[in-house]
Amino acid sequence: MQRVLDLPRPNCVNRVEEQGLSYHTHTQAGIAVPYWFESAYYEFSMAEIDWIEQVTNDLHEMCIKAAERIIEKGWITT
Repeated sequence: MQRVLDLPRPNCVNRVEEQGLSYHTHTQAGIAVPYWFESAYYEFSMAEIDWIEQVTNDLHEMCIKAAERIIEKGWITT
């Protein structure tokens, strides 16, 4: 993974508001501060993407197994 510095996207605030995100700026000591740093992005190699996808699938499977066990043991009540 590599962090790449870049110029902020034009009209980034308007673009996120169009998507329904209204909380993009907060106030700190009376100064408006963006919620995220718009002047950088992260670039992943295909191998890194494959790894993230695999471990995400593994975690999902573990969650399914845990839920099945909770149901089997009757640990959940209504």
